[in-house]
Amino acid sequence: MRHEPAMGCSWSQDPVRGPQRLAESVAVDLTAVRPMRPNQRMSDHPSGSPIRTAQEEFNRTYCGMLHRLDQAFNGSPQMLGAAIGMMYALKAQAQRLLEMPDGEGTTAGPTFEYVAPEVRG
Repeated sequence: MRHEPAMGCSWSQDPVRGPQRLAESVAVDLTAVRPMRPNQRMSDHPSGSPIRTAQEEFNRTYCGMLHRLDQAFNGSPQMLGAAIGMMYALKAQAQRLLEMPDGEGTTAGPTFEYVAPEVRG
């Protein structure tokens, strides 16, 4: 049985030893959190708009990375390096999206939508 008290620490109830601390609390600088609009879809923006284009690029990279991870863990371990490289590309693409204003004080963000292999390029 786990308990998550308001003080931000994780605890577990051991039947013999009693409550056991699982992890230290983690400080979060909420001023550094980007105000990303929730539940975004590519269809929220017209085709060809800067946000839509960046989201499409992110989704192509994301699906390509998942495909390479699947290959790496199912018989082609040499694909792992390519997948890791794509992870760095995803980080940069997500950061660019989070810098794009998307309405009333919010920013754009990734949509994680599926892109078929023949469209990924």
